[in-house]
Amino acid sequence: MNEQDVDFPGKRRSIYESKEIAACISTERDALVAFNTSIKDPDGRLHSWHGENCCSWSGVSCSKKTGHVIKLDLGEYTLNGQINPSLSGLTRLVYLNLSQSDFGGVPIPEFIGCFKMLRYLDISHAGFGGTVPPQLGNLSRLSFLDLSSSGSHVITADDFQWVSKLTSLRYLDLSWLYLAASVDWLQAVNMLHLLEVLRLNDASLPATDLNSVSQINFTALKVIDLKNNELNSSLPDWIWNLSSLSDLDLSSCELSGRIPDELGKLAALQFIGLGNNKLNGAIPRSMSRLCNLVHIDLSRNILSGNLSEAARSMFPCMKKLQILNLADNKLTGQLSGWHEHMASLEVLDLSENSLSGVLPTSISRLLNLTYLDISFNKLIGELSELHFTNLSRLDALVLASNSFKVVVKHSWFPPFQLTKLGLHGCLVGPQFPTWLQSQTRIKMIDLGSAGIRGALPDWIWNFSSPMASLNVSMNNITGELPASLVRSKMLITLNIRHNQLEGYIPDMPNSVRVLDLSHNNLSGSLP
Repeated sequence: MNEQDVDFPGKRRSIYESKEIAACISTERDALVAFNTSIKDPDGRLHSWHGENCCSWSGVSCSKKTGHVIKLDLGEYTLNGQINPSLSGLTRLVYLNLSQSDFGGVPIPEFIGCFKMLRYLDISHAGFGGTVPPQLGNLSRLSFLDLSSSGSHVITADDFQWVSKLTSLRYLDLSWLYLAASVDWLQAVNMLHLLEVLRLNDASLPATDLNSVSQINFTALKVIDLKNNELNSSLPDWIWNLSSLSDLDLSSCELSGRIPDELGKLAALQFIGLGNNKLNGAIPRSMSRLCNLVHIDLSRNILSGNLSEAARSMFPCMKKLQILNLADNKLTGQLSGWHEHMASLEVLDLSENSLSGVLPTSISRLLNLTYLDISFNKLIGELSELHFTNLSRLDALVLASNSFKVVVKHSWFPPFQLTKLGLHGCLVGPQFPTWLQSQTRIKMIDLGSAGIRGALPDWIWNFSSPMASLNVSMNNITGELPASLVRSKMLITLNIRHNQLEGYIPDMPNSVRVLDLSHNNLSGSLP
């Protein structure tokens, strides 16, 4: 979600825009001229800043009634240099956007706190550094605030007291700030009863018991993004009372405990991200009530239970689901009888679990599937053309470390164009799969331990794909490496260890960074 999704008061056109160009107030024109004099504009975005009427200048909007400058929108102007405090003369400013510039690590100007009329402030990714000035707490009318910064300069905040004063806020983004000292962040945010969007991801938040707040005031929240903070907490009870919540991202937050049945109360939820935590227990059956979900990420936890039993009740109502990531858990069960309901599914990642049984041919009903990863399970059986008949959008196919046997006709021409293929440990051979010659976009091929015998085909070194990684280790490949290998200009990783290759080692492409030719009968010197 971005600012266009929030109906903050300063957004209404009638406040700061008009088809008619108002007359400019001379003192405010002087303030803008002084700002332009001290700033550097490498892209020439301020070339229109001349003449008497500053209301016609690029990025400047004035009130039709009063002529005061009320909007200064210089976002993505890539400015640098010094910010002249003359801007404080724009006393009626409602909207200020200096984002996507590079001010070289200078502190956020304290004078911004004097814009008492300000409702929109975006100075994100603008190269500011130092400590957030507490004067920003004076902006009591502010509805939108974005200070996020992921550049080389660090912005810190000693506390959140200044935030607690911004009681009109509906959108707050302090992502990538360094907030380790702000132990009061949750209590301060709880003062913002109108808040709809809270983004504090990658902010080095201190360890926080999210249940330390018993009575919440921010009941209007629609988006919570706290990912990549070591909170060391359990899931808080107050989350389940946020009836308008559509996006919840608490990935990589060192969360522990179970996911409670109360999750099913969040009927508006479209995205849930709880990946890379220490959550345990079963996936709650109450998720069957979350029919608006588009993206589920519960990967890299300690979740257990029978997935097929839970899925039969959970997924039938999830007609909008596009991404399902349950990788790296302890889930059991089978793949039959539940995924057919998910016609919108684009990404399915169930890798690194303990799923068993076969891959049903009904997987081919997922017409929108682009990414399929069921590697590192206990799956068995034959895979034929029927499994892939309708998967024309498939981009990545990763079936490695299962007991699959791939049985397709020599003349098979797949409906898809892969960029990634992982069949390590599957029985693909004895012949090298000829259908790969049709994959002109493929970048990564892993056919290690795939039962391949005989010589590699010449086309593998010459065909038109941008192949960057090839692994055919642990097979019974014979013959010699061709001199044409040097023409594989995109190749970065080549692993052919534990085969029966012989002859001289040819020149390698300059692009190769990882090379393993060990346990063969090759001679000569390494390139």
